[in-house]
Amino acid sequence: MGLYPLSLLYSATEKPLGLQGDLSLNCAMNDVQLTPYTRSDHAWLVAQHQKLYQQSDGFDDSFGPLVGQILTDFESNADPSSEAG
Repeated sequence: MGLYPLSLLYSATEKPLGLQGDLSLNCAMNDVQLTPYTRSDHAWLVAQHQKLYQQSDGFDDSFGPLVGQILTDFESNADPSSEAG
């Protein structure tokens, strides 16, 4: 079973898991519930990317707005029928 960074996962109660302590902290996949992306995830996802990449790689404050624009473009152009696995 793979391990994934907590910053990318939701808990079984569907509450976002933030970065807690060491960025290398991991969680087993059976401890999470993956859900499809919705527009309501936008702000949380931007904030988590901004925080993670600032702490781990020193990205500046321009990174969050870039992620936000990418998500906005995705939301505007996504075709759910092409996303089915």
